[in-house]
Amino acid sequence: MSLRRIAGGLVWLALMGSLPGSLWAQGRALTPARFSFVFVGDLPADVADEKAALHLLETFDTGDARFILHSGNVKGRNELCSDALYEQRKALLATSRKALVLVPGNSDWLDCDSAAAGGFDALERLTRLRELFFDGDAALGQERLAVTRQSEMAKYRAYPENVRWITGPVMFVGLNLPGRNNNFRIDAGRNAEFDDRAIASRAWLERAFQAAQRARLAGLVILVNADPQFELRPRRVGRDGYQEFKSMLRELCRGFGGEVLLLHGAGALARQDQPLRDAGGKVIANFTRVAPGPQPVAASGMERSTLRIRVDARRPRLFQVSRQPPG
Repeated sequence: MSLRRIAGGLVWLALMGSLPGSLWAQGRALTPARFSFVFVGDLPADVADEKAALHLLETFDTGDARFILHSGNVKGRNELCSDALYEQRKALLATSRKALVLVPGNSDWLDCDSAAAGGFDALERLTRLRELFFDGDAALGQERLAVTRQSEMAKYRAYPENVRWITGPVMFVGLNLPGRNNNFRIDAGRNAEFDDRAIASRAWLERAFQAAQRARLAGLVILVNADPQFELRPRRVGRDGYQEFKSMLRELCRGFGGEVLLLHGAGALARQDQPLRDAGGKVIANFTRVAPGPQPVAASGMERSTLRIRVDARRPRLFQVSRQPPG
């Protein structure tokens, strides 16, 4: 990875007006060729998990990871979707010394319409979630990580959860892609929420790939909640709510010169594979999917292993993934 490529990210940021002059003066210090970050989801899983979640965040505080990526579900599926619980979980995550970037999970809003979760209107809960967790120009946590939100664009003001930023030679992108078939409802007529969010997601992801390509960055990381079900054959029943997302990935990855890493939290299996294929069935080699799979439960509580991802622009493979045991 050349210094010219790394500097490209700084040039692009300066041109876009998102890098203050004082930071620009620090030059290469802002663009490490090597760094690591932590990937976790379903944290905390319920009230009983809060103590273990705090302990886990404390273990990250002393590590060398630059930030934490959280794939959503800050509450259990059957926990009450109340403002009080949202605020409680936001306060818990905010105790992290490391910056923490969150995307919404289906337990955080879609599942709120169940009786166990309080029978709320799911879209109203998504609006409230956006107000509480996705305001301002920084991630959660005590160390500041400036992010750009899609809501800064007037046309997409409703989507503050969609974020992006650059660290070193990598563009990071967070998208709202929940479970339950991406909230596609067969009997809904026009799926207004699904359709409008799909348009916003495409616009946001296209911009991210274009910016990363212009800056000649080495990689792009996409953080979502749901398993897009790459292995799914043409739907036997209903419609694949992730079809547009996967088609978009095929199109964008083929035109990108770097590596693409998709991180998702949902799914029954731990995965690190290359499931994306072109129309002819050929593997798209610059795309890798990583998912942690089910989290092990220890006798002391919901302590879980997490994934640690190292970025090293000097190695043949940009991303190295390892399972980090609980502290």
